[in-house]
Amino acid sequence: MIITKLQSGTQHANKKESFHMICDTAAQLDIRKMPPELRPVPHVVDFEGERLVTTWTTTQFGGRRQWWLCPSCDRRCAIIYRRGKGPLWGCRICMGGRYASEHKSPRQRLLQKIKKLRKRLGQTSGFIGTAPPPKPTNMHWRTYDRLVAELEAMEAVYLAPDFEAMEARERWRAKLLAQV
Repeated sequence: MIITKLQSGTQHANKKESFHMICDTAAQLDIRKMPPELRPVPHVVDFEGERLVTTWTTTQFGGRRQWWLCPSCDRRCAIIYRRGKGPLWGCRICMGGRYASEHKSPRQRLLQKIKKLRKRLGQTSGFIGTAPPPKPTNMHWRTYDRLVAELEAMEAVYLAPDFEAMEARERWRAKLLAQV
């Protein structure tokens, strides 16, 4: 079996609940990414002292898809995660897993979307607030215009608090100068 270990199990503390596993950095077994020589995975696998079971579903056009069955709740899932305490392996829900993006503020998520959209438009350097990059070679003009409009709208929302803070500082400064 192949275990994907991206980083050491980073955990996030929450006062009301115990530690949350961050799925992006936890050890995981993704049945879709198993090497061809290990597929299909046997129905029952004894792995690190735990019995892992697989199941199959049929797809629309006559194919079949293999899934893990969570050892804790028997839920079908493509990825099972390892956590240090309790059962060794389980689905994201049983393990209390959260994605890294769930711990970002709305403003951080908006910045991530802006960077992703600028990358799609072909920007390799620079930052927000600059002119959008020229149209990529194989992109339709209608698509480019739509994406630039989305980019400008997102950047306006992202930069609005900065402009409001600058205006507030200027009003405060003008008020202080008027008092002198």
